[in-house]
Amino acid sequence: HAGTLAPRELGNLAVKRDFLGVSKRKLSPKISAILKLLCSDPRNVVFVISGNSTQVLSLAFAEILSDPSTPLGLVAHSGVMMRWGNVLKRGMASSAHAVGGAASSRNDVGMRWGRARSLIANAEVEQTEDEWEYMLPGVAQEWSRWTDAAEIPSILDEYTWRTGGSSWRQTEVTTSWQFRQADPEWGGIQAVALQHELEEAIANVNVPIAVTRKKHTVELLPKGVDKGKAVKHILEELRRHTGFVPAFCFCAGDDTSDEPMYASVLDFMGSRSAHPEDDSQERFGHAFTCTVGRKPTAAQYYVNDTEQVLDVIQSLSTVVVPAGYSPPPPGPLAGAASM
Repeated sequence: HAGTLAPRELGNLAVKRDFLGVSKRKLSPKISAILKLLCSDPRNVVFVISGNSTQVLSLAFAEILSDPSTPLGLVAHSGVMMRWGNVLKRGMASSAHAVGGAASSRNDVGMRWGRARSLIANAEVEQTEDEWEYMLPGVAQEWSRWTDAAEIPSILDEYTWRTGGSSWRQTEVTTSWQFRQADPEWGGIQAVALQHELEEAIANVNVPIAVTRKKHTVELLPKGVDKGKAVKHILEELRRHTGFVPAFCFCAGDDTSDEPMYASVLDFMGSRSAHPEDDSQERFGHAFTCTVGRKPTAAQYYVNDTEQVLDVIQSLSTVVVPAGYSPPPPGPLAGAASM
């Protein structure tokens, strides 16, 4: 979320966050208020998709996650883990609390979704005690073995030694090397060389690890997961188990790891299976992808900074219909937002 919903932290705070899973900076009251208002509309599905760890996200969004009336979904480790949280609990609530056609329809979908997800959780999904799900079952048990087989720790130690101001860390499902406090030019040169060396080492032992670049970071993830696949999974799970397809989708990001999200949103929203009744290209008009900063990107639009991102989603929040409100006869269902 840093870089899109909120400005990025200074280098020393980012290192503390990465290694200790803590940060003194909380969500601003403005961000919290906007997210709560968006989530209060029972027709909306809102997810924050981040490269941060589950611990960092759980702490940052603790106030929102503790409120059953604010169903916010989270994705951590760039798509390796996700948390449906109160999105499911709302879906399992009684439809008696929703009044009016649009709200009732959305809540009925949510009830079917809640029952379907309960069955999936019992049968297929590997889940932690605090409700985080692994997108790839078994990856937590295999990650250290895969990285050791490719001698990744030794390679990262070497590059950290030769690049002052750099450091690396390994979680149970990801590994990353960052050079936020290194000389930018030297750090960038080393990052390119490191990426090539890691890819060669991984190929030599044929382990399912992908190497990606982010701002000031070289990141290793399990193959088959990224932010784009997380977005696709969310949208397809909603459609598969409830028949719910968003009539509107807004997706915003700020760095290269966010690029796959834009393609996933446009592919889904423009697919014939998502809108079988619509043979025209107008369905693409309901999907909006946006990046922070002017740069080469797959996103349709850009804004200059995080404040302008907040301006956009604050505008969206002004048209929400809070739970319990009795609206006039409904039009198309409201949609989903990923940030």
